[in-house]
Order: sequence, then structure tokens, then C-alpha cells
Amino acid sequence: MLQSPPPSSIDIHLLPGRHVGPLQLLPHHAHPDTTVTFTGSTSSSSPSTISGGQPIPQFVLHDEANKVYVSDFASDDTLPRRVRHLFVNDERVFRTKVPTMEHLGETNFTLTADIMAYEVMSKVPLSWKQPQSVEFVYSGVSSDWSEGRSGVLSVEDIPNSPNSRINMQQPGFWNLVNKKFQPMKDSPPASIENVGLSQLTPNTFWHDEDNRKLYYKPPSELDISSTQVEAIVAANDIIAELKGVQNYEYKNVHFEHSTWFPDRGYAEAQTGAFFDCEYGVVNEYLCGKDDTYSLAPAGVIISDSRDVTFTNCTFSKIGGSGLSISDGSKNVAVRGSTFTDISAAGIVLGEVNDVFDKNVENWNENLMIEDNVLINFPVEYKGESQLFAGYVENATINHNLFQNATYSAITIGWGWGREASLRGNNKVNANKIVDILSDRCCDGGAIYTIGPQVGSEIKNNYILQNSTAAYPAGGNALYHDRGSGGFQDINNVIDGNWTHWFGTNDSSGPYGPGASCPNLDGEGGEHDCDIVIAKNYVHTAAGHDNPANNSTRIFDNDIMVIDGSPFVGDAKAIVDAAGPRV
Repeated sequence: MLQSPPPSSIDIHLLPGRHVGPLQLLPHHAHPDTTVTFTGSTSSSSPSTISGGQPIPQFVLHDEANKVYVSDFASDDTLPRRVRHLFVNDERVFRTKVPTMEHLGETNFTLTADIMAYEVMSKVPLSWKQPQSVEFVYSGVSSDWSEGRSGVLSVEDIPNSPNSRINMQQPGFWNLVNKKFQPMKDSPPASIENVGLSQLTPNTFWHDEDNRKLYYKPPSELDISSTQVEAIVAANDIIAELKGVQNYEYKNVHFEHSTWFPDRGYAEAQTGAFFDCEYGVVNEYLCGKDDTYSLAPAGVIISDSRDVTFTNCTFSKIGGSGLSISDGSKNVAVRGSTFTDISAAGIVLGEVNDVFDKNVENWNENLMIEDNVLINFPVEYKGESQLFAGYVENATINHNLFQNATYSAITIGWGWGREASLRGNNKVNANKIVDILSDRCCDGGAIYTIGPQVGSEIKNNYILQNSTAAYPAGGNALYHDRGSGGFQDINNVIDGNWTHWFGTNDSSGPYGPGASCPNLDGEGGEHDCDIVIAKNYVHTAAGHDNPANNSTRIFDNDIMVIDGSPFVGDAKAIVDAAGPRV
């Protein structure tokens, strides 16, 4: 118990090294008159880490010819029964993965009438030793920007036939097939993960769940026959959680090693929101009704909390999203921190299921994301954005570096204009965004917005596209998708290979450009949903895409920089100032 009266501050210094999580702070830890600060080591070689992982026994040689090693932890009941995320010497190791047709041959997939299984013209699935751990991956199958997943339940032989039956885990498979938008129907998966030992390639592993042995094929440059390695499996979904608390600070703390098994499937709608209804249910809460969905859980969770700050922290080796801020949290700041090696989104602000809540006490608001580095992810759920903000009020995303995103760098808003969240005043300013859409394509952008957000702005950002792996024409730099409204896009520098430096789309409902952006009283001015485009510097051959029936106003003082010339004057000042200041 705290002394009476309580102290104004408590400083907790974390020793260098790994501290076993999860670290959970719940309402009974709330002390409104006391600021509690967790401070970690500033040593880069010996940081203070809160970890949701556990070391496993050393690898021993299993198959010399194929350079396969095994860690046997059958006798250790403290280690997890299932392993999805493995890290060796601080590097992520992936599960085995093989293209579907390479593994099964050019076979037909037939969906059973009850939507419980596939019948395939192949006996190969009968060779899967543990089909319940196999996962089908639908990269770009129902839509170019999504990456759905569904687990296998079991495999059956169909006698007197060349076919076998692959029973799928529910309700995930049902949701994939019957998505309200872009349903998968009877399409086969693009690839198959975690089939077995025979599919090991360098830097992959397979976990024999029945015998609790983990098989690992190291990359060619790592010789573990003569060098001891540290292998850690992520054992917990949560690394740290703050629920119903206030006045907490984290400085110089590393958050690492969480896992997430999407046991209910991952029927992605867009940017990580996925359909999550029970088998047989369509268009209800969490599967599309009013655009409500589930989101991947985060390793670090802030919910219903106030006045929480992260400074110079690191979020990495995470099997879901990195950090989420939800359930009416307010005055949360993330500064000078690094997000990397994350399976899903790095930062998730707000929710997608609270659109009709007019009680501002329940809103997620006054969120500050500044001077951070978000780089080289998502690495598993590649249709997610590096930063995703749902329905939020007064979120500020300033002076960050976003780089090497598999889909959009920043997504802000929700609802496609079908609903009016009444929230806005969001600012995306002075960020540096480099190379997006490396894996998923088309319906995304460096800065991507959905739905009306009155009083919002996108200013002084430097957006550069060098790589075009997934999208040959480069994608959209600034993209206001359906229902977006209330934005001012001013003084941005667009550079590189893009399809459009600016794009918009029609609203899917009554809200958006040319329509309405109501406030809390249900009222909205004539131009509240305009998108104002002014004085942007464009160093690309790409034009803009603006449907004629949108009320977006493109001003004639946009400045086109001549290809090949260096940035000068105001454009150079914007480029030089963009990104982290620390």
C-alpha cells in the first residue's frame, strides 16, 4: 500500500536483462495523485526487457545431410504446448510455408455444401502428420489487399477416389467463405503453412506438437554445430497491460516476445479488421454489420487508461500487433520509440466497433504518436498497416518514420461513409514515409483515410516510393477512400513511382465529400466534408485520381517539381524536417 498521503512520484528502475512478463497493471493499481515511472537501462548491449517468451533447450543435430536440428522439451511442462513464434539469436524464424499448387499439384478444390471442408483431387494431405496445426493462407485471394487465414481441423481419405477431404476449423473458415464484402467463396489458398518436417527450408521451423519437439533449419550463415545459440519461443499473448489506470510512464524499456494463434480464423476485411461471427451467422456484430469487426490483439495493451507515456521504448518480436490504445483511453503518448519485427500492426489507436457511442468519456482521444521509427513490418499478417487508427478524436501522428510497409503505412478512420463517427480533428504531419505496398496492393496508400473526420489535416509529410514489388505502378501516396471528408492536404512532398500522387473514392453511404459530416448535435456545415488539396510538391510522373462527383477541391497552386531537379526552397525544408527529430 502507498503511504498516506501518497508520494507525488514513484520511480522503478528495471535492471538490465530479461524480465518475465506479463506485467499487468489493473484498476487497483490506479493512484491518481502519483506518477509511476518504469525506467530501463540505456545500454544498447544490455537493455531492460519485459518478455513474454521462454528459452528452450539447446538444439542438437537431427539430420546432418539436410542440416536440421531439434530441440526436445517434452520433459519441460513449463514450455508451451503450441509454438507459432520462434526467435533464434534475436532473429525471427518462420514456420514452414509452401505454395499450394507446388505442394498438392495442379488440383481442384471443391467446397462442400455445408462449408465445412474442401474436397481436393490429391492424397498428399493424408501425409500430414499433424493436420490440426496446418494453416491455409489466402494472400490476395478474395481481394488484393487482404491476407486471410484458416486452420485445418482434420484430413480424411475418400475411398475409391483420388480425392481426400480437408476439414477446416470453424468459425474462421465460414467467415472467410461468407464475408459480407469480397467473400472468398470456393477459392483455394495461395500457400500452406506448418505442413511438416519435409518442408523445412533455411530459417524455418516445424513444431511437432504431439511429441513436443521443435525442428529447425538454420540459415546457411549460422553454424550452430559449433556455436551455442539462444532460442526463445513466445509463450504469452500479452507482454504488458495497463487497464483502468493513470499516470504511468515507461522509459527505455524493451517489450518483446508475444504470440497470437488466430484460432477463430482471420477473415480479413481490410487493414487487419476481420470477420469474427459464429458458424452460420452473417452480417451481424463483428462480421460486417455497421462495419464492426475484430482486431488482432496487441502485445502491449492500454485500455480505459489516462495519462500514459512511452519514451525511447522498443516493441519487437511480437506475434500480433505491437501496441493498442482502446476502450476510452485518453492522453496517451508514444515518443522516440522503435517498432520492428511485428507480425501485424505496430500501433493500433482506437476501435472499429464504437461508432454510435456519443458519450465522449468513452472516446479514445488526445493520442500523441511522435518521433518514432516504424520499420520492416508487418511480417506475418501482411494486409495490416504499420499504424492503424479507427474511430479516434484528436490523434496526432507527427514526425515519425514509416518504412518498408507491406500494405499502407498509416490508415486512419473507418466506416467507408456508411456511418458517421462524429470524431475528427486528427493530424498527420511532418512524417517521412518510404516504400509501401511491398506485398499487398491496390486499395491502400502511404496515408490512407476512410470515413468523415472533420477538422483533420495531412501536412508537411515527405512520401517517397522507391520499391514497387507488389504494385508495378507504385500505388497511391495520399488516398482518401470512401466517405473520407474534413481533411486539408497541404504542403506535402510526393516523390517517386506512384500510380496517383493523390486519390479519392466515392462514399459508400450518406457521409463524406459532397454530403454530410455531422457533429455531436447531428449538424454539419456545407463544406465540413470537403477535402482541400493545396500547395503540394509533386516529384513524380503520376497524376491524381478524383471522381467528378466528389466535392474535393484541388487548388491550382499545387507545385510540380521538374523530374531530376533537386528539392529547393520550401520543398527542401519540408523534406529536411520530416521524420523523427531525435
